[in-house]
Amino acid sequence: MSDDTSHAAAPVPILIDTDAGDDVDDVLAIAFAARWGRVDLRGVTTVGWQPEDRARLVRKVLDAAGAANVPVAAGSARPLSPQTAEVFARYSGPGKLNHCDVVTPEERQRYAPVAEHAVDMIIRMVRGMPGQLTLVCIGQLTNIAAALKKRSDLAGQIKAIALMGGETELLRAEHNIVQDVAAAHDVLASGVPIFMGTWSVTRRFVLMPDDVQRLRAHDSELTRLLCLCIDKWAPHQSWKPGPVMYDLAPILWVGQPALIATKPKCVRVEAAGTYTRGLTMPVSGDPNALVSTDLDLPAISDLYHRTLTGS
Repeated sequence: MSDDTSHAAAPVPILIDTDAGDDVDDVLAIAFAARWGRVDLRGVTTVGWQPEDRARLVRKVLDAAGAANVPVAAGSARPLSPQTAEVFARYSGPGKLNHCDVVTPEERQRYAPVAEHAVDMIIRMVRGMPGQLTLVCIGQLTNIAAALKKRSDLAGQIKAIALMGGETELLRAEHNIVQDVAAAHDVLASGVPIFMGTWSVTRRFVLMPDDVQRLRAHDSELTRLLCLCIDKWAPHQSWKPGPVMYDLAPILWVGQPALIATKPKCVRVEAAGTYTRGLTMPVSGDPNALVSTDLDLPAISDLYHRTLTGS
């Protein structure tokens, strides 16, 4: 499958909201978005514990990708949902941000985020191009829900929300949803057109050792940095055969939707169940999301490597 953009429509403007810093697929997806001609990356916002350090990591990756002009804003450190100390400890603390330290102490000021809060950046950018900006959400949905709450007219001005999160075929409370159930509930009920890249589908694209070696062999500033992130991440998630590229899916859907098969469904977030809290349940009703059902894996793998290495 070719990615010839010579006769394609103009790149789709996007803003990425990310929890980069713990699972490495965030930075691998952001680097792709910065280099791919089918999307126009206008900004990045970070969410989750230590959002400023996450933002510094993103800025360094964007710099290496030739996109240093893309603004990065730090956002919400805690979810909208009530969170016990036990749950907070599970997703915070030493070692959780396992590759943020690719930003050296000497580089911290150089890669500091902009002063604007992530929620305010989201609102400003959406209102600056009403009906044109797609929000690509690859972390918990706290920033997005907060922006929708702060500006009640915002939902009608967002072109779409493309998210990695949820699961509709298996009984699984997926990480990005369960991290902030209240936010996920509000976003899915917002009326904004939604693409949902589900856990069981997005996990099918994995950078296996040969794929990582292909990146390493290219030996550019960007691939060296990404491989360093992978090397720091791998000991913390050694049960995986390589980076599982969950977060690439919503970017692909925005720029080349034919790569991902979808099915319209009405999806609701279970917010109250003792044992089912965080499940994304398909229910009867008018569809509110296009839910992933399959990936064109050979085309996606080829496209990813060509975009990052040019070969």
